[in-house]
Amino acid sequence: MSLKTFKTIKALAQLTGAIAGGYAMSQGAPPFATFILIATVVSGPEVLEYFIEAQGGGE
Repeated sequence: MSLKTFKTIKALAQLTGAIAGGYAMSQGAPPFATFILIATVVSGPEVLEYFIEAQGGGE
């Protein structure tokens, strides 16, 4: 997988997570639980990218 493809998938996942969280709150979901869910979805790919770079896979 190229870096450009990974970055595109990451951005789409983050955008989808933020939209889903906003929709969930508009439907009455608890705000704190929704915030935790959004934070997990948005930071998940960042953690994965960190581990890939740490192993030298981003060459």
